Amino acid sequence: VLTTTEWNSFQATPISFQIRAESNEGIWVEEGTPASCFTTEVTKSYRLNTNMTNEEVNACVSYLTNIRGPEEENVGAGETYEDFCRGTGTNRGETFQDILNNGGIFSQEQLNNFEEHNIIFENYGILITDYDASCGSDVVIPSIVNTSFKTYSHNTNMTNEEVNTCVSYLTNILGPEEERNTVDTGETYEAFCDGTGTIWGMNFQDRINNGMFSQEQLNYFEEHIIILSEIENINSSIISIGNNSFDNKGLTSVVIPNSVTTIENHAFKNNNLTSVIIPDSVITIGDYAFINNKLTSVTIGNNVINIGYCSFGIGFGYDENSNANASLTSIINKTGRAFDWKNIFSGEAGDSSTTFITGTYSYGTGTVFITSE
Repeated sequence: VLTTTEWNSFQATPISFQIRAESNEGIWVEEGTPASCFTTEVTKSYRLNTNMTNEEVNACVSYLTNIRGPEEENVGAGETYEDFCRGTGTNRGETFQDILNNGGIFSQEQLNNFEEHNIIFENYGILITDYDASCGSDVVIPSIVNTSFKTYSHNTNMTNEEVNTCVSYLTNILGPEEERNTVDTGETYEAFCDGTGTIWGMNFQDRINNGMFSQEQLNYFEEHIIILSEIENINSSIISIGNNSFDNKGLTSVVIPNSVTTIENHAFKNNNLTSVIIPDSVITIGDYAFINNKLTSVTIGNNVINIGYCSFGIGFGYDENSNANASLTSIINKTGRAFDWKNIFSGEAGDSSTTFITGTYSYGTGTVFITSE
């Protein structure tokens, strides 16, 4: 049964997709830690269309105004929706491509709209959401996995018995219509199941397309309510390490492939990593990504743009571990970009003295040397 938090997430159109990977059924194309050790989902990668026509730019501006509100209320000084849409400007300090890379800001419905006009869908990729710690403390994540993808369509010719089964299942996982805030005014589970109605404005097929059912729920519906349209085996790249996916797994080493573009929040926290190499493919390192480890050295690949709050926290962590990363002395910053190292190491905003490309950052009992090579 879904918790209130899970149901809120269910309603909020999370960024997941119609085509999904069955967990733990992939086969690594390259050598590495066995696929059965990981739980994965499918995600999408996009890039901004920088060759938009004026009409497409105007459509982007109009859509942003519709979903975010008037420009004057939602941009920083000197920013405009038009420049943001063209890729020549920012919205509150972030470019359109930054937001696409970071994920989570646009819903899938919004991304689908932008995909028609403003952004280019590049590829499906694999998001790692969990790791089985029994598989070992030394992890090698290959860059490519062969995965089964399923697509579904809503069966609009269900029998009364099948509709009743659907209603019963929704009641079980969401709660009774009349007792919980599960449907909007005039909506019913029955109409939603038979394809003539909606739940919170979205019909059954829309929710399939936007990935709003878990794989477990899809498996149940597959037996009774929806039609499995296609199973396809394709090779896909690992492009994202998910939130908390390797949290507290006892890792002593990890090899991150040069296909990953995003390391999400808390991804590798609470482990025993002593060094890590962030490959050149990575663009974003999330908040607290490597906190509570035993890092002595870190290499940051040349395409990293965003390094999150306390991502390599020193002497600050969970479980009152004041020795977290306390031996960290070396950062190789290959990006050529300046970062606020105080924010990265302590979680506190720094100033010009702590924001630089290369230099030294001193804390309590030690010093970190940040070099370019």
